[in-house]
Amino acid sequence: MTVRKLVLAVLFISATFGLSAQEPAPAGGAYRSFTPADQWEVGLHAGVPFIQGDLDSKLGFGGGLHVRKSLDHIFSIRASALYAKAKSEDATNNRSSEMSWFSGSGQLVVTVNNFRFNKPYRKIAVNVFAGLGATKFKTDYTNILQEDGSEDGEIDNDLAGMFEVGAGLGFRVSPKFNIGLEYTATSVFGEGADLLDASNNFGRDVTTFRDFLHYPHITLNFNLGGTDKKTGAKRSEPLYWANPMAQVSDAIAALEARPVYDPTDTDGDGIIDMIDQEKESPAGARVDTKGVTLDSDMDKVLDYKDKEPYSPPGYPVDANGVAQVPKPITENDVNRIVDAKIAAIKFPKMEANWFMPLVNFDQLQYQLQRIRQAVPGCPGDEKQSEHTRYGYG
Repeated sequence: MTVRKLVLAVLFISATFGLSAQEPAPAGGAYRSFTPADQWEVGLHAGVPFIQGDLDSKLGFGGGLHVRKSLDHIFSIRASALYAKAKSEDATNNRSSEMSWFSGSGQLVVTVNNFRFNKPYRKIAVNVFAGLGATKFKTDYTNILQEDGSEDGEIDNDLAGMFEVGAGLGFRVSPKFNIGLEYTATSVFGEGADLLDASNNFGRDVTTFRDFLHYPHITLNFNLGGTDKKTGAKRSEPLYWANPMAQVSDAIAALEARPVYDPTDTDGDGIIDMIDQEKESPAGARVDTKGVTLDSDMDKVLDYKDKEPYSPPGYPVDANGVAQVPKPITENDVNRIVDAKIAAIKFPKMEANWFMPLVNFDQLQYQLQRIRQAVPGCPGDEKQSEHTRYGYG
């Protein structure tokens, strides 16, 4: 009956979470969630298991690992694996046993002290948990009477279901690391429930009926996860460390920090003093959206003083903001420049005794005559025979 109630409780909690996740958005628009995407926890655990049964227990050793993910700020789920060895004995009757255990389970963890909203993050987390799983164990026994009549041997139990409950404390060392101290009690379903120590008091009138594996242990836990793929935002610590009202509180604080609206406009430039970066602009001056007096052409003469608010760029301006653009050049200016350039050219001086080789006199007589007329001191016809002899025609 107890197992049935536990299974029904787990199913009821799972159904509750499923229905909560499917609630529609409010009619006024999309619902704003204050629960950020958070990291996963991966942990290692080690401890000293012992068996509560018909024999006196001895501390053993055990260890394993777990993965934990928050459902919200209070509830989280955890998958855990455990390997353990533990001994039991009855020194008076020289009876003893040694058990080897391997199990895997899923747990629902409740962080009971995260209902308080007094701090942004918990330094200490108080956790209680319960879960279901499966185990396979083997027990070697000596001088313990069994139903088959043997007193020495081995019990190799088949894979069986189990349930476990526990509690613990978590200590937050940094945003990425925390340490836990936990205590877990586990019992097996079925015929193996009273055989963890190999003794079910066969042939006697007393029995515990059910043995429990107790596992006090320490956990080393690491938070893993970078950014949320959907939003690109950095993932927060696991939510069971965070204040459920932290984001709500931050949003309220941001609203409270906003300045109270004041429509005062001291200089009458149309920009209220709350955002006016120049609260004493000259009367009638044009200003930008921040209340600063405009200088449209950026010539360092403000528009309300500038007689040319949009001066052409690249030219110096006078005190009135007028660009000093040079006058355009005229045709007379071009002619004057060309004449000055020509006048400055120095032509080479022609010598009287000069020689022109390879001249064809029959074809160039007319041109040669013009040269004689144009060049001062050129020999005339009276010396034509002499010139002809030297090739001048």
